[in-house]
Amino acid sequence: MQRYLLKRLLLFIPSLWIVTLLGFYLSKLAPGDPVALALGEVDQDRIINENAYIQKRKDLGLDKPLFYFSISAWSETDTLYKIPRPQWRDLASYLTFYTGNWDWVNDYLVKIQNFKYSTLTDTTLNEKRSTILSLTEQFLIAKNKESIQNVLSKIEWEIPNSNEIQDFQLLKKHIQNLDNSKTLWKNYIPVIHFHGFSNQFHQWLMKALTLDFGISYIDQRPINTKIKEALFWTIIINFISILIIYGLGIYIGVIGASNFGSRKEKILSNLTLILYSLPTFWVGSMLIMIFGAWLKIFPVSGVQSIANSANWSIFQRIMDWVHHLILPIICMSYSSIAFLSKQMQNAMLETLSLDFIQTAKAKGLNKEKIIWKHAFLNSLFPMLTLFANIFPSMVGGSIIIETIFSLPGMGFLLYQSIYARDYPVMIAVFTLSGFMTILGILFSDILYKKIDPRVQFEKY
Repeated sequence: MQRYLLKRLLLFIPSLWIVTLLGFYLSKLAPGDPVALALGEVDQDRIINENAYIQKRKDLGLDKPLFYFSISAWSETDTLYKIPRPQWRDLASYLTFYTGNWDWVNDYLVKIQNFKYSTLTDTTLNEKRSTILSLTEQFLIAKNKESIQNVLSKIEWEIPNSNEIQDFQLLKKHIQNLDNSKTLWKNYIPVIHFHGFSNQFHQWLMKALTLDFGISYIDQRPINTKIKEALFWTIIINFISILIIYGLGIYIGVIGASNFGSRKEKILSNLTLILYSLPTFWVGSMLIMIFGAWLKIFPVSGVQSIANSANWSIFQRIMDWVHHLILPIICMSYSSIAFLSKQMQNAMLETLSLDFIQTAKAKGLNKEKIIWKHAFLNSLFPMLTLFANIFPSMVGGSIIIETIFSLPGMGFLLYQSIYARDYPVMIAVFTLSGFMTILGILFSDILYKKIDPRVQFEKY
């Protein structure tokens, strides 16, 4: 057993590493500009301050390569991440593939920036400056020679004496030389670039090992602080729900199996089928409408009253929390109770058909003793497997239920982070859920051994 547990613990490292890597890369593939979000640029075309943008990008560690190494075509550069704005990085990447020549693309981008700067400082363009700058931004969507020349022609039409503007002439000449600069064959030769430990993933991973998941893009608060606040309520709600789910689910399943074929069993089966079929969001809405809006028995949102404070006694505070959490816990438990009871019933029926149960019946043992002493423990194995899947919800929470009842748990935190594109928070919740999944599987294996000592792990 100890050898098996040691092997599983060692497998934690690569498994958790893969989970964190997957979550990290999914966040990088998500749309939007995290630096703009952190600076509050709602309209990402509106630049608040370019220097502030570059500094914020550096503070967030986004001025480094993504991983320890990268694989690209020979035509591409390994320093594309140094371009601050994602729109210009995307343009550079596309044009590099279009031309097969990074040097040409790099000079092209530099000449565009030089022209923009000269437009801002040229006093002869006062009346046309805003129009020219607006047209210059169209280079961002110009991804072939025809569209680039079209933008160039529009700018030239607006400039009174374009021949006198040196930076414009240099840009124009560079674009005219595009066809002669193409080296498309370089697109098909792969090259590996090594970046060492100075990369975004390594930086994030080292901090995550100390439970430092960074800063939220939205409110600039430490993510571990936000997670601690949300995790407290999620653990309380899910712990109580799991106790209710397993207590009632297993009991109903045993009763159904011991009375299989009877009227009682048919009623229980139909009832659990109906409960399992009801969608969570509908049940939550009905509970709020009936017990909250109409009967006014329970609160419909939050986890405590506004008046709840440290001045209240512990008993008063706990009763206030219970009053607020009854509806969410009911909503979170009913479907799982129905599912678990059916699984337990099937496991019990299978166990009751085994030879050792028939032997116990032949010895004249009473029904209750056969059910609870001999069949019960041998039917718990499927329940332990299901526990490995339920255990991660202790961290992940329920997005639907926590959102409906406005509970400040992990599910609601994840919903807010997805809605606001707060990627560091999303990665942190994803990583913790993955860790709890691995831990749940290990915990199930330990329970297997405790329930049935005949289970042997040594061969694994």
